[in-house]
Amino acid sequence: MGFAFREVHIPSLLIAVIIGYQIAIYFFQQYRKSKHEQFPLNKIFLAFGLFFSCLLAGFVIRVVYNYYTSDPVLVDVLSMLAIVMVMASTVGFMSAVCNTGFAAIIQPRFTKGMIVLNLVPIAAIFFLHYKSELYQFLLLTYAGCLLFMLVFQLRLIKKATGGIKKRLATILAGEVMLGVSIALGSEQIAAVFGGYNQATETTWLVAIYGAIVGLTIVFLGTFKFPAFLEFDWQDSLVQLLVIDGTRSRLVYSYTFNSSDAILPPMAPGGQERGDPGGVEPARETLASHGLAGIDDVIQAVGKEDGKKVEKIAQGRLTILLEHQGDGLPPITYALLVNRDMRSADYFLSSVKAHFEAMYRGILDTLPSLKGEGLKLFGGFDAALKGHLG
Repeated sequence: MGFAFREVHIPSLLIAVIIGYQIAIYFFQQYRKSKHEQFPLNKIFLAFGLFFSCLLAGFVIRVVYNYYTSDPVLVDVLSMLAIVMVMASTVGFMSAVCNTGFAAIIQPRFTKGMIVLNLVPIAAIFFLHYKSELYQFLLLTYAGCLLFMLVFQLRLIKKATGGIKKRLATILAGEVMLGVSIALGSEQIAAVFGGYNQATETTWLVAIYGAIVGLTIVFLGTFKFPAFLEFDWQDSLVQLLVIDGTRSRLVYSYTFNSSDAILPPMAPGGQERGDPGGVEPARETLASHGLAGIDDVIQAVGKEDGKKVEKIAQGRLTILLEHQGDGLPPITYALLVNRDMRSADYFLSSVKAHFEAMYRGILDTLPSLKGEGLKLFGGFDAALKGHLG
């Protein structure tokens, strides 16, 4: 390799490594922050973090033995270590997604089988020379694992919705470009061009810049990645109610599933659409649907012994409850769902925080608001749709 090529190639490799490890660290941070929420699908952050960190470790090792050592024994040892790290990247990814949370994508038993298959060449490298024909054949299992990752992510993208779907598609596009660049930058390219010559060096330069672009695309896909909630959690939502506890009135509602809703759609100002009677008829409707205890929700949810009720099970519906933040008058946020899912709890908590941030000044005077003042809450529909992804 020419000196000029080395001066250009090494800084380019370092840029790729820096971007890659920023991506890996970001994924690990996202996983750590979301771990307490206990959503199984958030393990995708761990999967991507392990994949990129191990892959880039192999990348760094390759730079070391290509440019900074000439001892044949050390080159062999580092080459073996680089292969192990690259193989470990797919093992790490598959280990993280090998749980029942992703069963709708690929069955965990099949994932475990692919992990075992990928462990074979990792173990065999200690008994076979990595340049032997038999070991090169065993490396085909890595190609199978990469195909597994591709199919897994395509199915995941198909199953995901909204912003998460777009981000996963962006990450996959970046990964594909990175994979093509790594293939072009492999040592096998030298054999194609008949040794280390200008054609080989040009191809490697194109490959490293392609890798930088691919990693940058992945980085754009990871930026502000939202919590990965359960599949089809939106289908469990029925109706959202925001209740003024001081005056026992409904000030905002949103219907997700009209067939299961206990209230008709609500017009701005706290009235049911088509019903001039205002908020009292809404309260009567709650009671008329046989939701024992919901009247107490409006009156004084869980005030006994200073405790707050967080959930009411009633027939085929479950009512999830959140209460006002510090310094606000009594407000109850009630989310009616037909399936009790952890994602719905997270959704209600996020909606409450957004509602109070958006209307903080108005909520301070909520008990004194009338008619026209309550119409202001109608603008929350657009914000609510944003939480649905």
